[in-house]
Amino acid sequence: MKTDRIDVDRTLLAFGAAGPLLFAISLVVLGAAVPGYDHASNAISELGAKGSPVAAVMNSVFFMLGLSIAGFGAGLFRNVAKNHADKAGAVALVLSGAFTFLLGVFPCDVGCVNTTNTGLTHNAINMMPVIFGIIAMFLFYAGIKGSEIGKYSLYLLLSALLSVIFGYLYLTNSGALAGLLQRLAVFMPLAAMAAGSLILLKEHGKIIKR
Repeated sequence: MKTDRIDVDRTLLAFGAAGPLLFAISLVVLGAAVPGYDHASNAISELGAKGSPVAAVMNSVFFMLGLSIAGFGAGLFRNVAKNHADKAGAVALVLSGAFTFLLGVFPCDVGCVNTTNTGLTHNAINMMPVIFGIIAMFLFYAGIKGSEIGKYSLYLLLSALLSVIFGYLYLTNSGALAGLLQRLAVFMPLAAMAAGSLILLKEHGKIIKR
């Protein structure tokens, strides 16, 4: 029934705001629970590393964030994707969610000094959620121009470019601000996703594909 479809679509779109909010709150709470943990210098993954007192909770958060990103991507594919760029952007988000989920499956080793197969796998996929999030923003920037929500395309472009800059600085910086740079790179796509979720929920009746 059409009503059932609308309920499913709104739920999927709502994941885009719920996931990043849960992630942000979890980072603050779990970071405070680990003695000596510093958001400016410590990597996010250290909260889920082997030996961390909050590892089980943090890795569960990765699971939930991954599912929410993938769910939001599915909602975009069903509701917003009207051209090839939009569809590819939605698929990129689903992949971003899948890699985020895998970060919880393959946590880093103690202190994120990775030597085991699990830790090395974590190293290999560590930035994939951000990379696919950036790709998604560039694709949606191209795809939504001229549409009902095209006025937000410049915000997507700016967010994507800032995430690229912060991501590059994070990967080339191992100093006292490495953790902060990582968070800025990670939260640009998540902030864009949350904003997009709220906008689409508000405009749902206007933009849903018919």
